[in-house]
Amino acid sequence: MKIHRILCVAILPFMSFCSECEYPENHVSNDPIFLLEAPDNFLDERQTGLREKINDTFWNAIECHDNSSVLNIDKSEWKRLGLPIRCYRYLIRQTEDQNRNIDKMRISISAEDLAQAKEEYFRTKENKKNSNLFCYGSDEGTAASGFSISDETYMDNLSRNYRTFVLHPEIELISWKYTGKISDRDSIRSYIQKNLEAPIFKIINTDNGNTNAPELIFMPMVHEFNSSQKHYMEDKLISCLAGSVRTYNLEFEYQDMTYSYSIFFNENGPVLKYNTFGNSFYAN
Repeated sequence: MKIHRILCVAILPFMSFCSECEYPENHVSNDPIFLLEAPDNFLDERQTGLREKINDTFWNAIECHDNSSVLNIDKSEWKRLGLPIRCYRYLIRQTEDQNRNIDKMRISISAEDLAQAKEEYFRTKENKKNSNLFCYGSDEGTAASGFSISDETYMDNLSRNYRTFVLHPEIELISWKYTGKISDRDSIRSYIQKNLEAPIFKIINTDNGNTNAPELIFMPMVHEFNSSQKHYMEDKLISCLAGSVRTYNLEFEYQDMTYSYSIFFNENGPVLKYNTFGNSFYAN
């Protein structure tokens, strides 16, 4: 197993959720589940920027001493950067817990290993482009880029790419079919509500540029969105689906449960916002 993948397995669980974070605004969009655990396409631009700043600060500050990780940034500096202070305390505690887990797993991690992981993290941000399961391998074609591919091709891409590139998949894709056009807002909302009852996954590419194809891991959200959060997402997505949309039903199985999931299409192709299969990943 590559050292960066080991570090991802060790570090990502406590980077993904902070139950004690607090934010200056008492608003559902500032909930820590939105900020740290949700996939990128479930966040707005401001939330994505804040999460990226937390991740960057973490990777800049984390150091290795005697096979243990140490977050080398003090509370005052964290606060000066405008980051939630309770997240800082949480990360300190989680770093200590993770050190104990690494010790139990008898993994040896050196300062050089961590430095390589840091380099790969920042190089990935700078040098790789975003893709998704609908577009990967199809020239990223959309109407907005000057040409288009058919809805059916997008759906075929999703099925093929999922089966080809997702490691140890927990979801089994069963089938998909076209269900028609819808324009009534109440009907669209009912489809959205049903989607939000399905499990939500975050996609991570672990290949780090070492292969010619992505190596994807689907990480399920540990916590469920509450009713207020779901209503917030419904309203945001309704605003994205103005006018008529084409709808495909994707049937999949997860933990012995079968789900019927709606994939929406507009003039630009699949609507990726609030789509658990539409999360982007870095690709070569």
